Amino acid sequence: MRPHLAISYAHPLHESDFEQLRRLLASDGTEIEFEQRNEGGPYAGLEWLLPTAVILFIGKAYIDGFVKEIGKDHYALLKQGLKSLYARLVGPRAPALTIVSTAGKSGAKSPYSLLFSLLAEAPDGLCFKLLIKASATEAEYDATVNAFIAFLDAFHNKALPAEVVQELQAVRVVGKTLLLAYDPIRGRVVAVDPIAERVRPSPDLHGN
Repeated sequence: MRPHLAISYAHPLHESDFEQLRRLLASDGTEIEFEQRNEGGPYAGLEWLLPTAVILFIGKAYIDGFVKEIGKDHYALLKQGLKSLYARLVGPRAPALTIVSTAGKSGAKSPYSLLFSLLAEAPDGLCFKLLIKASATEAEYDATVNAFIAFLDAFHNKALPAEVVQELQAVRVVGKTLLLAYDPIRGRVVAVDPIAERVRPSPDLHGN
C-alpha cells in the first residue's frame, strides 16, 4: 500500500532537512514516511519526467481525508509545511544540480528545478507531477504551492473548470505521469508537454 504522505530524497539531502515539515504536519497526527535513495548513475529519458533529488509524494488517501473530513483548515497546515521547504530546496541557498548527458556534458539549463518536485496520486494509477520553477522567488514558490493545492482540491471534488479539463485531456501523459507547472499569467497550474518541452495551453483559453 502506498503511504499517505512521503518524501523520497537523495544526496546531498538528509532526513533532518525536512524536520520543520514533519513537526508541522505531526501537530494534527499526520506522519510522513521517509525514503533515502541511492542514486546509482545517469538516467535516460525525458528530463522533466526524471526523478528530482527530492520528491514529496501526496497519496490519494491523504487528499481524500482533508477534502472530505478535515476541511479547509488542513489546507493551511499543508501549505505552511510545503512553504517551509523553500529555503532549503528552492531558494538561493538550495544546492545546484545539473543534468549530465551520456557524452558527459551538461545539458541546457532547465527552467524547472532538478532538486525538488511534488507528486500527487490520482485515480487509475495516474500521478500529477508539479514542476517547480528553478530559482523561484519565495513569492513565486508560495503562489505555486497555493495553485497546486487548489488544483488538487478542485480535481478531487470534480470541480475543475471545463477549460482546465479540456487542457488535461489534450496533453501528453507519459508513464502515467501528467506534468503541471504554475503559470503566473493565468494564476493557476497548467499542463506541460514533456515531449515538446513547452506549456501547451488549450486553444479555448485564448479563443483560437
